[in-house]
Amino acid sequence: MEHNIQLKTKISEYAAGRYVKNRRFTYRSLADDLKIEGKEITKHFPNRSSILLYFYESRILLYQEQTNQIDDYPAFSLGEKLSNLFLTLFDMFNEHREFIQLSYEELALQHPDSSFKKLFLKEIEQIFTSDNRIAASSRVFVNQRIYFLMFYSFNAILKSCFSDETGSHEHCMALTDKLCSFIEELFYTQVLDKGFDLGKFLIYNSPLKSIIEK
Repeated sequence: MEHNIQLKTKISEYAAGRYVKNRRFTYRSLADDLKIEGKEITKHFPNRSSILLYFYESRILLYQEQTNQIDDYPAFSLGEKLSNLFLTLFDMFNEHREFIQLSYEELALQHPDSSFKKLFLKEIEQIFTSDNRIAASSRVFVNQRIYFLMFYSFNAILKSCFSDETGSHEHCMALTDKLCSFIEELFYTQVLDKGFDLGKFLIYNSPLKSIIEK
């Protein structure tokens, strides 16, 4: 199983390189690049589109593999986990920058068979729902809306970074850091929790108590 995933990932990465040169690349040219038999490709992928779609799926799988190798990852804060997801994918995408610029919109976002968005949202959900440091008053906002907001924020930063012709990653990293730090602050703050506690105390330890009881 592990071998199949590695082979499929390798095939998809070589296909990404071929796509940049010729969008109508052949199985034969891809097999020649990989120095394998053409049937090894057709065994895993029925068509070119499925190979290219798997490239995006494999980025999430590679991210998960890397995360599993970080011993103290469970202790990461909300912002650190979000930042790790964003920056890891940015780095992976940058290795195939031309392919991403040519295909991301079509294959990762718009293609009906793309699993990238679904897998990304699932990772975001896991990050939020597994964090026990999120304030009780903020948990009401842990839902699909915040997951989609993070996905669209990722896309916006990615677009901004890839439109930067200087090739500098500082702008990308700064945007990611500020966004993830803000989200962490927003969800970790206990201001509302303390406000509710204060309100309850004032109500039940003031003249209002008798009015409420009546």
